[in-house]
Amino acid sequence: MKKEKALNASEKKMLDHAYQFLISELEVIKGITENQIKVFC
Repeated sequence: MKKEKALNASEKKMLDHAYQFLISELEVIKGITENQIKVFC
C-alpha cells in the first residue's frame, strides 16, 4: 500500500505498529535478532 500512494499519519502509525509487532513475534518464535530479520525483508 505504501508503494501505491502516500500514507497519511494514522496509516503510517498503524503500519509502523504492525511492523514492530511482526518483528517482535519473529524474534520470539525464531530466536533471532531484529537485524537478522531485516536482512530477509
